[in-house]
Parts: sequence; structure tokens; C-alpha cells
Amino acid sequence: RAVVVTLDNPAAERSSGDLIIAAVTLDTGVVTKILDGGTYPRWVPSGHLVYLRDNALMATPFDPATLTAGDARVPVVTDIYMDPSVATGNFAISGSGALAYVPGSPADFERGLVALDPGRPGSAPVPVVPMRRHFGPPRVSPDGKHIAVVERAWVDRIMIIDIEGKTTSLLSWGGFWNEESPVWSPDSRS
Repeated sequence: RAVVVTLDNPAAERSSGDLIIAAVTLDTGVVTKILDGGTYPRWVPSGHLVYLRDNALMATPFDPATLTAGDARVPVVTDIYMDPSVATGNFAISGSGALAYVPGSPADFERGLVALDPGRPGSAPVPVVPMRRHFGPPRVSPDGKHIAVVERAWVDRIMIIDIEGKTTSLLSWGGFWNEESPVWSPDSRS
């Protein structure tokens, strides 16, 4: 009679702790908030709701008749491989309660941006910026002064990096649409 779902939260930036778990009653469409801070919920026959929060699999008692969770929030596994750009994780629970999962951490998705000096074959990569993020493919401007890159988060956004000054600015702030594949104009101005 109801489906347990993850609700988007406009305030969500980089953490599954910012999302909301709710139930949608199928015959009325009424949305009932179950708990703050989690994603990828699954009801298990033991009477628990399991969900991910910052790559930990959590469990809480859950009453499907009233669509309410208990107060206890217990970590079951603390190292589930979770893609930070989407609200999913790599685990499954069988009807008998057996758990299968892929271990990992958010750092497994983080990448640095590095450059190679074309005048020095075999030289070591040099970091373009000191930060590591879940970057998509970079696009270097035709004049070679800037890089446009998608930073994947709960909502993707496009970052512009000034290569010489090693500064960053956001071109976009995400929203309801994913922002992908930036392309530079031939004059490097847009």
C-alpha cells in the first residue's frame, strides 16, 4: 500500500545525510516523512528499514502499518561503496536477510586534476588544483588558460578553473537538471 523512497532536498550538497526518507501511499499519493538523513531505503522482513547514510548501512525498527521508524539508528556495515553523485549504494538484502555488498568509501570516487608538460615527455603529472572531487571529464579552453569540469555531487555543477592562478569558480550551481559535457567557444570567452 506504500512505497518507501528517498526525497530530494534542495539543501543537499555532498552528503546522503542531507536527504529525506519518506513513504508514498499508493492510493492517495500522500507523502509521509519517515526520517531525515539517508538514502536508498529497503524494508527487510526482520521489521527494519535499512538505508545508507554517508556510506554506512544503517538499520532502524520500522512499522509498515503506521509508516513510522523507531528511535534507534544502528550501523550495520560502515564501508559500503556508495557513488556520491547519485543516491544509491552497492548492497542487496535477500528475503532471508542475507546481506551482500561492495566495500568502499567516498574517496574511491574522488579524483584530482593533473597536467602533463608536453615539452617534457615522461615528466610527472602536476596537480592543477589541490582539491580532489568526483570530477567528470575536463575541457581545456582553446587558449589553454582555463578548464571547465563537471563536479559530480547530488546535483552536478560546472566548475571553471583558472590554470595559472589555480583558482576555481562555479559556472553553475546545479538544480533539477544534470549539467554535463561543457564545451568552450572557439574564442575561449564562453
